[in-house]
Amino acid sequence: MTFPKRNIVRKRNLTLRASRRNTPCSFLCHCTRIAGSKPTHSTWEKGLDVLGSKGLETSRRELVEAGRDITRRPEPDLTGAVQHSRAALECVAREVAGHRDMTLSKILSQPPDILPDTHLKEAALKLWDCASDRGVHLREGDSPTYTEAKLIVVRSWWLCLYLARKYEPNKHKLN
Repeated sequence: MTFPKRNIVRKRNLTLRASRRNTPCSFLCHCTRIAGSKPTHSTWEKGLDVLGSKGLETSRRELVEAGRDITRRPEPDLTGAVQHSRAALECVAREVAGHRDMTLSKILSQPPDILPDTHLKEAALKLWDCASDRGVHLREGDSPTYTEAKLIVVRSWWLCLYLARKYEPNKHKLN
């Protein structure tokens, strides 16, 4: 099937129809294809459905907002995308660990271990620190680039999805 030239966007060997470009699912699909996996266009929504099915609606809404912010045109709201993805990650971690008043760094340093490996904990903390620096504690003239924001949003989404799949609602413990 061919599309008229005006309806096609080419971006790093990824072709999207005009109806699918600038949406959170096309954004995630583009990011993960570059990383080497092959998701469908509904990958973003499937992940959001997992969060919703576990009763993690606040986290789900934050990720929806992060996707909207980073795909907003003509100018994406990069700091907004970073802030929303950071909030979603902390919210899921609080629910999974059962510690609703702690920050992510405190949650990761105390039992129960919500991540199975010290390297994953370090990666989550570094992602948290980066999101804090690039989206919350900004310095004048030093806002995040599109690539940095994209990395933070996608990695936060994957961590939220991982934690949500291990979460048992109303038990506050992992599978």
